[in-house]
Amino acid sequence: MKRVARFLALAFCMQATVALADLIDINRASKRDLESLPGIGRVTAQKIIEHRPYRRVDELLGIGRFGRSRLDRIRALITVGDLSRLPAPRREIVEEEAPALGPPEGMVAITSWTTGEVFYVEEGTTEGFCPYTGVRWKLSGGGE
Repeated sequence: MKRVARFLALAFCMQATVALADLIDINRASKRDLESLPGIGRVTAQKIIEHRPYRRVDELLGIGRFGRSRLDRIRALITVGDLSRLPAPRREIVEEEAPALGPPEGMVAITSWTTGEVFYVEEGTTEGFCPYTGVRWKLSGGGE
């Protein structure tokens, strides 16, 4: 009986070792390798490649429409590999905005709620077209 238990334990360890070797490293995998994962098509595979490097598998959640259910389906099949070989994390350049000077004389500032861009119209204007979206706007309820 002990022999059977040892054999089963050894077999389980060997399967676990083989399974680890078959994991797909999302930091180094080819597009074809990524497409072999369930629920990953060519577009998602390309997005995964474009957002490298990853330090944790959960970072895939920040890519487009990559949701928790898709990640749960592939979590057991992927890894981020050896983190010591990854380059330093990407640094984003943050641009500071120039201080607001306010609207020109006789004008009123309006902020587009769809784009967040500010545009100016003459005081007293109650409707017009947004220059960024082309959408017609109309002031309502005594706002500026």
